[in-house]
Amino acid sequence: YLPKVYQINTGKKFFMEIRFQTEVADDTDVQFGLTDLTATTNPEDLWTTTAANVVSFGVLDGDATVGMLSDKSNSGTSVQLGTIDLVSATWHTLAIGWDGAQLTGWVDGQRALVWSSAVSTTVPLATQLAPFVGFRNGSTANNEGQLDYVRIVSER
Repeated sequence: YLPKVYQINTGKKFFMEIRFQTEVADDTDVQFGLTDLTATTNPEDLWTTTAANVVSFGVLDGDATVGMLSDKSNSGTSVQLGTIDLVSATWHTLAIGWDGAQLTGWVDGQRALVWSSAVSTTVPLATQLAPFVGFRNGSTANNEGQLDYVRIVSER
């Protein structure tokens, strides 16, 4: 069995969405997206260490503000923060959108960020990537999270 793979390609649309909630939004890592990193000891290595190729969106422990991470060919992960904070114990829908030229992050149907770095040097285009969803508690060990669904749409 092999994982489903997707590619972010110039001129082709891609969309990935999750709906989730967490008890404490600023004390949790919740990330989802695409990566080619598969051989790791810990699932959070997908977004906490330098990956070869990754695009992810969500929140990182210590900050309820959404952010997007991207790394192309292990050239160093770029991080950009959005404009929306998540609310604790509230269902949120987060999405990554690629319109064929521009990468965006969405929260509850509102655009939270537009990737402002040079796409050609920071986003892994035309690379086979597998989807992932990750959740890690912060310092509050009993912090709970729930995942409702994951939706992926890709133009062929």
